[in-house]
Amino acid sequence: MRTISILLAGFLFLGSCRDLDRAPEKAKELSINDTDWQEEEKMANMFYDKDDFNKSVVFFTRLIGRDSTKGEYYFKRGYSFARLEDKKKAIQDFQRALKHQYNASSCYYNIGLAYSYESDSLSLLYFKKCLAIDSRDTAAKVQLYFCEKRLKHPGTPLPSLK
Repeated sequence: MRTISILLAGFLFLGSCRDLDRAPEKAKELSINDTDWQEEEKMANMFYDKDDFNKSVVFFTRLIGRDSTKGEYYFKRGYSFARLEDKKKAIQDFQRALKHQYNASSCYYNIGLAYSYESDSLSLLYFKKCLAIDSRDTAAKVQLYFCEKRLKHPGTPLPSLK
C-alpha cells in the first residue's frame, strides 16, 4: 500500500512538472524542498535573464511562496509581468518590492512606465519619485518630459522605446 502511495505521489509530481508553462497558480501547487531551493532560484534567474518571462513568472511565484520577504523576487516577477503586458500585476509587484525596500528608483520608474499607458498624472508622480532618489536617471527625465508634454498637449504620442 505504501509503494502505491509513493508511486501515485511521484506521478502527480512528474505530471505537474510538465505544466511549467501554465499560469502562476499552478506553481503554488508545487512544493520546494530545501535542497532544491538554490536550484529553483538559479532557474528563475536563468529564465529572467533569457527573457522567457512566462517561465520567469512561474519560478518567481514559487520562490515568493517560499519566502515572501525578498523584494528582488517581487521586482523580477513585476518586470516579467510588465514585459508580458500585464501592467496591473506588474505595478502590484513593484509596490511589494518597494515595501521590502528593494531598488526603489527602478521600482518607481517601472511603475511610472506602466501607468504611462493610462494616466500621465500618475506616471508623472512616479517618475518624480524616481528622480528624487536618482536625479541623474536619464530615462526617467525623458519619460517625465514626455508626460509633461502630453499633459500640456493631449494627443502627443508616447515615445517609441526600443
